[in-house]
Order: sequence, then C-alpha cells, then structure tokens
Amino acid sequence: MQWCSDPTYREDLYRRRYDPHVRPVNELVDRLREEREGAFIPYVAPTYGGVNARLLALLQDPGPKTSTDNHNGSGMLCIENADPTAERYKALLSTHGIDVSDIQAWNSFPWRPTKRCRQRRTRRRVRPPRSLA
Repeated sequence: MQWCSDPTYREDLYRRRYDPHVRPVNELVDRLREEREGAFIPYVAPTYGGVNARLLALLQDPGPKTSTDNHNGSGMLCIENADPTAERYKALLSTHGIDVSDIQAWNSFPWRPTKRCRQRRTRRRVRPPRSLA
C-alpha cells in the first residue's frame, strides 16, 4: 500500500514539512515557488533525511501524484505517493536495504516542465541542486 492514498497520512506529512531536518530544503522550495510564480514545486516529505541524509537522490521532475490537484496527490516528493514511480522507488530502496531517512530526494527540474521550459531545461536545472547541496 502507498500511504499517500490516506488523507490523514498526507495531512500529517504536510503539517511536518518544516520539521528541523527538512526545513532548509522546504524553505528552498518556498523560495523557488516565489521565483517561479504559478509553477508547482512539491515540498520534500519529512520522511526523507533532509540535512541528515547521507545520499542525495536526483530524480527527473515531479510526477503527477506530487500535485494536490490530482486525486490522492500529496504535494510532496515522497516514496509513499500513490503512483507507480513512487512504488518502484520504494521497492528499490527496500530491496537494497536503504532507509528513506538516509536519503534526500530532489528533482533536477523541480517543477513540472512545459514545452517552452524544456528548451531552457539544462541551464536552469543546475541552480536549485547547487543551492540544495
């Protein structure tokens, strides 16, 4: 079961988005949202390691279940999102004995790309991960 199917679980994640270990990451999300008005950039779930993580996992871009506009969307990067990608990611971590608290996920392109954005993708993609590091 993917826990983000449960509204109570999603609400708990959202309430804890500024827990100390993920606060700097989600404050970066807030700054990026201000810079990219109208762009949806998901927060990072507090289940990740945040500043205590030993590994940074770079993904491509936010999947549809990160958006709260979609049924069961969490608003977060989370291995518990109710979609096949999150399910595979969760299984991969489990298979290799990697605890989610040992990693910090980030998208190399933090917002859902539009056709126009794809043309400038590479140049703009690099800035947020440098800020994250």
